[in-house]
Amino acid sequence: MHDEVSVVEFDADEAVAEAVVGLDEARSTRSGLFKGAGVLAGAGAVAALLPGSAGARSGGSKKNDIKILNYALTLEYLEAAFYAEALRVGGFSGSVLNFAQVVAGHEATHVATLKGVLGSKAVKSPSFDFKGTTRKWSTFLRTS
Repeated sequence: MHDEVSVVEFDADEAVAEAVVGLDEARSTRSGLFKGAGVLAGAGAVAALLPGSAGARSGGSKKNDIKILNYALTLEYLEAAFYAEALRVGGFSGSVLNFAQVVAGHEATHVATLKGVLGSKAVKSPSFDFKGTTRKWSTFLRTS
């Protein structure tokens, strides 16, 4: 049996769903810039929106940029919370522990970077319920 859990199930206070609505509104003017959340994993996407960059000069609005970056931040909160919880409750060892530690560090950096870019415009970190997927290495790895 293959247990699959979606982001919707983790989204306890519907922060991801709310961010998606904001992103849909912003996407109409920035559709060429972001083709889904995967692009946001790299720092280049954030750098493209910084003042003075080619991405910032190519159109759109600051309001839409903030919506897009807050969407990315919400997803990074989700990922950072997932790996932090896995380290806290999983009791992992060996390569699984190493994987969780490395990715947790990356996700924390992503959150810090986006919060730094957004400043006072950054959305607050929502709460998530990972439904026990962080307690066993097998469900943790499948979910991650």
